Amino acid sequence: MKPPPLTTRPPVVDRPPSATPGAATTRKEHARRFELADRDHDGSLTREEAAHPETGLPVVSREFTAIDANGDGKLSKAELLRFARERRQANQDRRTGQPS
Repeated sequence: MKPPPLTTRPPVVDRPPSATPGAATTRKEHARRFELADRDHDGSLTREEAAHPETGLPVVSREFTAIDANGDGKLSKAELLRFARERRQANQDRRTGQPS
């Protein structure tokens, strides 16, 4: 026997902007998300901060090694913005059929 359908919606979980589909991709928004994820406010993100379930950046966490251009185990705002710019350009090239 099937359970009765839900008559109320499940509670909305407040997720960080990084987990929101269609999140803004502006430089200002990336900087704001960086600030939220930088839990110890030292100006860089560790792998642990990027992976944090509440304030982390899931894509950044998965791509951490590739984004960490100098290999120091921390991400600067500049490294994160470079990654976002390159990813945005690759997505645009893919949509328009241009080689990356």
